[in-house]
Amino acid sequence: MDMKENRVKELEAELTMAKQSLATLTKDVPKRHSVAVPTEPVVNGSQEWVMQADLPLTAAIRQSQQTLYHGHTTDRQAVVRISPCHSRQPSVISDASAADGDRSSTPSDINSPRHRTHSLCNSMEDLEDQKRKKKKEKMTLGSLSRVFTRGKQRKSLDPGLFDDTDSLTQQSLSDGEEQLDRLQQAELTRNMRMSLWRAGAVQAWLEVVMGMPMYLRACSENVKSGKVLLGLTDEDLELGLGITHPIHRRKLRLAIEDYRRAEGDQKLSKASELDHHWVATSWLSDVGLPQYSQTFQTHLVDGRVLNSLGHRDLEQFLNISDQNHQTSLLLGIQLLQIVSFDREALQARRAKCEHQNWDPLVWTSHRVIKWIKDIDLKEFADNLQGKGIHGALLALDPSFDTDALAKALGIPTNKHMLHQHLYEEMKSLSILHRSTAQNSEVYSSISLLAVNRFSEDRVKTFSKVKSNTQGCA
Repeated sequence: MDMKENRVKELEAELTMAKQSLATLTKDVPKRHSVAVPTEPVVNGSQEWVMQADLPLTAAIRQSQQTLYHGHTTDRQAVVRISPCHSRQPSVISDASAADGDRSSTPSDINSPRHRTHSLCNSMEDLEDQKRKKKKEKMTLGSLSRVFTRGKQRKSLDPGLFDDTDSLTQQSLSDGEEQLDRLQQAELTRNMRMSLWRAGAVQAWLEVVMGMPMYLRACSENVKSGKVLLGLTDEDLELGLGITHPIHRRKLRLAIEDYRRAEGDQKLSKASELDHHWVATSWLSDVGLPQYSQTFQTHLVDGRVLNSLGHRDLEQFLNISDQNHQTSLLLGIQLLQIVSFDREALQARRAKCEHQNWDPLVWTSHRVIKWIKDIDLKEFADNLQGKGIHGALLALDPSFDTDALAKALGIPTNKHMLHQHLYEEMKSLSILHRSTAQNSEVYSSISLLAVNRFSEDRVKTFSKVKSNTQGCA
């Protein structure tokens, strides 16, 4: 027993030396090759222990493994299990140790030389894993360093490229300030005589108020004050400013004439408040002809131009050849003339009759469609879309009788009872309209004459048609 204890102490001393040698060997690990090499069996009696040839174990450790298990033979067959030292190398152990493999180690087992040997192998395996991880980290860091090195080798961006951002910002700010200044000057032109305008005010008026920026360059080069602008003739506008479009030239000329009159004690006309955007969208929708919106927008037709249009202008310049549409537009213009182009007054009158069947002169096409639905002809109401049927047409056009409205609605000619119903409703509407017109102070004598003729001709026309129908029957 004393000899065995002495031997154990010697083995412990050798294990201590082996650990120190392992610590020294780890410094040279990057220079060593992988430990995964063919194994070298060591036979002790009937047991076979598989040793790893290239593991950094000293000869004393190998000898200790042989001595520890020498003479402890057994008749049981060896069972092959995976070595705890290395997962890739199998080891041969007895059935007894296999049976005890799942038990937890006792303190005596932990202090045994065998346990120390396996712990040493596990420590070496952990060291190998750490070396592999460090190698991967070095490779990763190396690849990253190469990326940064390439980045450093590239030419640096020109700082002037970033200066463009500041210049663009400053340019946008200057453009915004210039636009704001132009809007302010355009607002001043509404209450200032044209003769007092400077070049900046002339340009702001042409671009913002008139909506004609396409002629801004020619104007800035030739017109330096409002006095010069007041003296321009139609020929000057065409030859000097290059305004060849006839409606554009008319628009500018009518505006200059309006400002000439305002040089005295007069104010600008109410038509000056109706810009071409309102005409092309709201007004055309009210008269029931929104299909001409793009045409009016292109020709920049505003309130002053509307007041000057006739049948020839509509056909020659605006390409509106339909006679019914021409009549609808001109009667819509006549309504504006009746209310002196006062948009607010017109809207106020329309609001009052929105839900009552009175004052049909100011009805929009949408209000006429609503009235058709109210008199139980809703199946035909949608046929009035895009036909230009509005209140001024009903009130001011003597030729637009019951048959004309029935035709616009798409009521068949053989539906005599529907025609009779429509006639009675139009008669009631005309009587109501006539009484409204007589009690109103805004109507002129011309409109009253048209209203009276409206109602009388409706009755005469329908009575004549009715008698002819009865004669044929």
